[in-house]
Amino acid sequence: MVSGTFVLSSTTARRSVHHAIGNAGSIPLPKAGLSYPGPAVLCARAWQWRPLTSTFVRRDVQLVQLLDPPFDKSDLNPGYIKGYVPGVRENGGQYTHGAIWAAMAFAALGDSRRAWELLAMINPVNHGKSAEMIGTYKVEPYVVAADVYAVSPHTGRGGWTWYTGSAAWMYRLIVESLLGLKLEVDRLHVAPCLPADWWGFTVHYRYRETLYHINVKVCKDRQGRVA
Repeated sequence: MVSGTFVLSSTTARRSVHHAIGNAGSIPLPKAGLSYPGPAVLCARAWQWRPLTSTFVRRDVQLVQLLDPPFDKSDLNPGYIKGYVPGVRENGGQYTHGAIWAAMAFAALGDSRRAWELLAMINPVNHGKSAEMIGTYKVEPYVVAADVYAVSPHTGRGGWTWYTGSAAWMYRLIVESLLGLKLEVDRLHVAPCLPADWWGFTVHYRYRETLYHINVKVCKDRQGRVA
């Protein structure tokens, strides 16, 4: 599913529900982008991504909604997520797994600006930069939260913290998708997706009994293209 219309993968809703609940969420496009990255895929077309970047990325409150609007006025039953309060967890809040997958998909498509922008939103440290922000976030700003509320008066409040699933995906986002270090069997591939203002990075990588010191530098060719 790669359009702005939502198709649920549950048995009760293998149908488009665009007419009932509008745009769906931040999972269908990233899943397509991660499964079939490349210019030949529909999801690589910029207009296909507008619902994600304009609707679900809430820059004003620094969160990425899983879907919007929530399931509270529709007769359709997507399953257990409808049991959550609208705007909380999977029912219209930020579900961090999905937000991370969105960042990974942007990286896979070579859009470093958006990939790093989403990482900055997801990073719990950035929700604890001031007393005011801590007062909004209300949970530990040094561990990943599984979800962030997107409903007033609790918008921006962290949910279930110390969530190992989201933490593991965030680790993979940073190491594999952004720094570009991917180990496949016994081969290490380096294909970074770095911010425009980075000169490169250094990583100390241990593989079995050997410690490798890897320096990645950003270079430009005669046409100014980054390599």
